[in-house]
Amino acid sequence: QMIDEGPVEILLGRRGEVIINDEMYVSADVLVELKRQLANNPERVVTIKADAALEANKLVDVMQLVSKAGGVNLSLITESAG
Repeated sequence: QMIDEGPVEILLGRRGEVIINDEMYVSADVLVELKRQLANNPERVVTIKADAALEANKLVDVMQLVSKAGGVNLSLITESAG
């Protein structure tokens, strides 16, 4: 039986910052950390919270990294630009 570790939370800042579960990562380490987070449970929910000013292609890049890491459950949260 799998232990529920809660979601993997990814925060994407307007300047390209990537924070995974309250720790900041440089771009080169994001895939490695996502693989580590999903190793025991690929069905763990990955929640991406993106700043409204973030370029859409940066969001897509992170979504692709989640997929490459084996993630299958993705939740997106964005804030309105208003």
